[in-house]
Amino acid sequence: MTSKYLLFLIVGLVVSGSSFVAPKVRPLSRPMALSSETEKEKQAITYLDDWVRAVDCASKFGLCDVTELHELADKVEAGSDDCTFEGNTMDLCDKEIQDRKDVAGLLRLQAELQLGMDYLEKANLFAHDVIEEHDLRERDLEMEILSEDGI
Repeated sequence: MTSKYLLFLIVGLVVSGSSFVAPKVRPLSRPMALSSETEKEKQAITYLDDWVRAVDCASKFGLCDVTELHELADKVEAGSDDCTFEGNTMDLCDKEIQDRKDVAGLLRLQAELQLGMDYLEKANLFAHDVIEEHDLRERDLEMEILSEDGI
């Protein structure tokens, strides 16, 4: 509709004394529902992406760092009382929940093991002494072999 035609229509209604009463304008609830549905869909996609990453990290040692392992474990545990995939039967639902808790536990164990490995490599005095002693013995053995060969 052009603005001239709309203006003519409004003026005509006012001048004619019409008993036309404009309905109250209510905000549409549908866009709000679409917005919240979109938010739920985004949340579901994020959960699925997080769960895929969690399963990858749990099954491939060293793929994720300690911080990510703990974050993923928290996300997996967040829905640990609800059944997502196996909602039809109680036995399968209980198994899904237990398996989800197992994945979170594996993520935490892997984080703990990585921290222990880092400590072993960087700060463990015993491990450092053993490696140093081993290297000295290997060097002495090589020197002995070289001296026997007349070099």
